[in-house]
Amino acid sequence: MKRLLLVMVLAMLTSITFSATAMATSYTFDAGNITSLSHDSAYYWQINTGVIGANETIESAQLTFLNIGDWTTESDSLYINLENSKPYNGSLVYGTNTMYQYNDYTSGFSNYFGDADNIYVWHDPNGGVYTYDLTIDFNQAQLATLLSYMDDDRFGIGIDPDCHYYTEDIKFVINTTTSVPEPGTLLLLGSGLAGIGFFSRRRK
Repeated sequence: MKRLLLVMVLAMLTSITFSATAMATSYTFDAGNITSLSHDSAYYWQINTGVIGANETIESAQLTFLNIGDWTTESDSLYINLENSKPYNGSLVYGTNTMYQYNDYTSGFSNYFGDADNIYVWHDPNGGVYTYDLTIDFNQAQLATLLSYMDDDRFGIGIDPDCHYYTEDIKFVINTTTSVPEPGTLLLLGSGLAGIGFFSRRRK
């Protein structure tokens, strides 16, 4: 009888399907004190992602320019790129620790970052009005590129304005989930282990 009960408890444990709940976490990165994006410069924003745990799964990411606008109405573009390394010869923008600036005297439709993974090209629909929030939601391909660039716990966003843009702030948000066993599953597992221990002691 005792042996039968022990076998039943073991069978119960081996048949448990561990269910889990997803714990969501949001990480926000701020570009710092940068409000002016000059047409004769390009910018590299280095984002350190070492704060994200190895057991976390990235579900989504958003890049937002708050109150952005071209200084006037024109057809020039704002190029936004994913980068896996910082270009040489850049200098930190005053008041920031992560934003680098490069000389870019080319004008018109050209991207300073060349063959980078271009994620967005934006044209100000209004011109001279800085009340527009530009939010870019990463698609699955961009998320995959982001993950590949995060192998060394950092990646970068390249920004090339082909005219003078102004913005209130630039933020990047990464949303993750972590699987956590449900309390009921843990209780069932604990009860089963306790049962094994009880019957083992009774047999001695």
